[in-house]
Amino acid sequence: MSSSSTITSNFAASSAASLSIIKGAQCRMTDVMDFFFIAHPESGRKEGEEAERIMYFQSLKPESLEKQTQVTGFAEAVVNFTNNFTSDENERDMEFPYRYVNTMKRLHVYVLVESSRFIVGIALNKTMCSNEEYTLHAATIRSVIITAYKMFRLFFGSFYKLLVADRARLKDRLEYFFSRYLSLLRLNQMPLVDLFCGVDFLPLDSVSYLRVENLLGELRESFPQISKTMFLYQGRLISYSVPKQDLAVLFQYLTHNLLNMSMRAELQPDYQSRRSDSAVHHHGRFLTGTTDVSAEAMIANAKDAKLPVVYLSADGNSNKLIPYELIVYRALNATLCMFVRKEMNANFLRDLDAMLGPELSALASLIADAYSSDNKAPAGDSEFHFIYFDPSSLSLRTSFLEPIGESTKSSSLPPIPANICVMACETMDQYLNAEDFGEISIKSESDWWIVGKKTNGRILLLMLHNPSLNSLADVQQYVNSIIKQHFNCIFVI
Repeated sequence: MSSSSTITSNFAASSAASLSIIKGAQCRMTDVMDFFFIAHPESGRKEGEEAERIMYFQSLKPESLEKQTQVTGFAEAVVNFTNNFTSDENERDMEFPYRYVNTMKRLHVYVLVESSRFIVGIALNKTMCSNEEYTLHAATIRSVIITAYKMFRLFFGSFYKLLVADRARLKDRLEYFFSRYLSLLRLNQMPLVDLFCGVDFLPLDSVSYLRVENLLGELRESFPQISKTMFLYQGRLISYSVPKQDLAVLFQYLTHNLLNMSMRAELQPDYQSRRSDSAVHHHGRFLTGTTDVSAEAMIANAKDAKLPVVYLSADGNSNKLIPYELIVYRALNATLCMFVRKEMNANFLRDLDAMLGPELSALASLIADAYSSDNKAPAGDSEFHFIYFDPSSLSLRTSFLEPIGESTKSSSLPPIPANICVMACETMDQYLNAEDFGEISIKSESDWWIVGKKTNGRILLLMLHNPSLNSLADVQQYVNSIIKQHFNCIFVI
């Protein structure tokens, strides 16, 4: 199996599993989407060859080539027209310039990628969104499109490089990836979760964290082939050395896809009995995609093994990508991702397994003992919903996502109504999006309170449903008690 087919199989096999980590309602992207396309305007400049700009097109119902040409041509016209009113300096400062077109029936979002050579566009049907009770938020859809592009780039490289090498190959890759990815893509009931697209970090005590860093240091010293690493425990990130601009999409792939499949296998009653090494202090195995592979099998087939290849940004420059082979090793609840430039062989895998098997198993047990419930996010039975996001670290904590490996907790709090989702998005757009500091409290007619705080760029959004809160003073006192109890280490009142 090729690395690309392995990657896409991961998305397909984990589509059902990914539902287990979502507490709120969801809808499929394809249930609210009229069309999605990728266009290369330069290819359709000549008269009579306008259709050549279409690299990929997916719609709710099959569309003629003429219709596809009209849709992509309209997007190109919008971009060209609005360029007359857009500062070149502002465009240069943005990695992904964008345009919105809001009509009575649709919301169009166009994102320019790879120095504006390509347009990635989508149109969401407002009637279909209403039927699915999905809150339409333009900035969130833009974030979802950017994440989809980054996911493709992670596994296949840039559009432009593929286009220059072989136009037909680019179109085949786009069809292969996006036809599967979009059909499995789900949008969260609370759009701000998809907007931030952050990383769930696990807070550790200093001793345990030092043990993690010590293991990673020994690993790099013993195996200089390993260029970068990511260390996770129970699907939460502890340490990483990959470029920050690639971190969120890597984390999403690992937690929503690869680890979900692995954890489903671990929950099977006969899982441990099927493992030959379960009697010793070696619980390590390689994760390669749709199945877990024992160390013995991986080493025996090292010559024929095809590890997934991922493309990471070079020295903070997302325009230059470097390919790495991805090796994922898991022991108990600890997962170590290694990114290798040089070719691996049986001796490398054997030595790697000999070191990581017992070491990672022991470290996972240590973290389990040190992991305190006091460090976890507020439990599901809390009297509030929340979203916390720190853009400098990409840290995201929210009550709308259930951490991997933890059972869904019951809650007496009613689900978020659609109008509260709208108010939360508007609060973010109008009051918390520009300045580094800010605070706002809003009360709805249905006794919901939305409280937003922004300090040094860090955002905390609370959604409260407590009939006893009658005044701003009551709300402020209640919010301060929440922050002291649950966010004292990461947010200053």
